[in-house]
Amino acid sequence: MENKGIDFASLLKSLKITETEKIEPELITLALSHKSARAEDKKVQNDNERLEYLGDAVLKLSVSQWLYLNYPEASEGVMSQVRAYVVSDKTLARVSRKISLGNYILLGKKERFSGGSDKDSILANVLEAIFGIVFLSLGFEKTAPIIINLISDELEKAVEGDAEKENTKDLLQKITQAKFKNLPTYNTVHVEGPPHRAIFQCHLLVQEKEYFSRGNSKKEAEQKAAKIAIEDLQDG
Repeated sequence: MENKGIDFASLLKSLKITETEKIEPELITLALSHKSARAEDKKVQNDNERLEYLGDAVLKLSVSQWLYLNYPEASEGVMSQVRAYVVSDKTLARVSRKISLGNYILLGKKERFSGGSDKDSILANVLEAIFGIVFLSLGFEKTAPIIINLISDELEKAVEGDAEKENTKDLLQKITQAKFKNLPTYNTVHVEGPPHRAIFQCHLLVQEKEYFSRGNSKKEAEQKAAKIAIEDLQDG
């Protein structure tokens, strides 16, 4: 494991946490400890995966509460779409890079040398683990504003339309995971035309509900079907 001599004060300042004395250094170290560090160093007794699980739930509740209170006219589908965008690894990694979180993460040598401190998944997971320790230390009422303040730029982009611009298949997957805890299934076949003018038909299944669309490529047909499903879920 890399020993970085973590500057706890600097990290907490970047998160705009004022009640720093209530957060134990041991908890911060745990939140920053990737499983690769535990695998390599016998002195590392635990990693951040349980904290990540907790922080993910706190993050989703914080965003859900903020959307519910600030956008009373938004449907469940719209709120799910915005939340899915904001809590994605890609978005959380952008937030993490703004506060240089990668400089603090504790990694095993192999993971560190492979660029682990800048991988979207690792950055996102560590940020969620930090949300977990803030929640344990300060409670939800104080943690939620900290989270919303930290991700405010991404929330603004999401509600202004960036969530809708995201790859529709990826977005549909996030929405169905959030709403139904399962994934959509696609069955796309070539139905007519020669290779250079082919027509593909997609049969999309979401929670036993079917959607159909056609396109000049498999990808186009599936994207169109995903868009139809997203619009339906937003209206439902």
